[in-house]
Amino acid sequence: MIIRALNNLKDWTFGNGVQSYLNNDKAIAQNIETRVNFFLNDCFFDMTSGIDWFRLLGTNGTKEEIILSVRAVILQSYGVVKVNKIDATVDGRDMIIQYDIDTIFTSNFAENIEVVNA
Repeated sequence: MIIRALNNLKDWTFGNGVQSYLNNDKAIAQNIETRVNFFLNDCFFDMTSGIDWFRLLGTNGTKEEIILSVRAVILQSYGVVKVNKIDATVDGRDMIIQYDIDTIFTSNFAENIEVVNA
């Protein structure tokens, strides 16, 4: 798997040749982060994809619901074989998700995702 890398502003990187791309586990991790940060009903060609962050990070959602929603998105991501562990630290409308997965490339790949001001 090869995808274009994103910068700190979540925009595509250009001008660095092959360093503007990610492959293998880093590509899968970026794909997961992008999909987890995607809001429900936010994509005109696929209104059912994404996570209902407005409900989950408000007063209505619980940590368990958030983890189940994130786990479903991770499991549906290309290259993910199994979710070994997932946890979330929620602080109001900000959150950090820690996950450990098996991919088609390696076992026990761990990464963090930051969801800010959802």
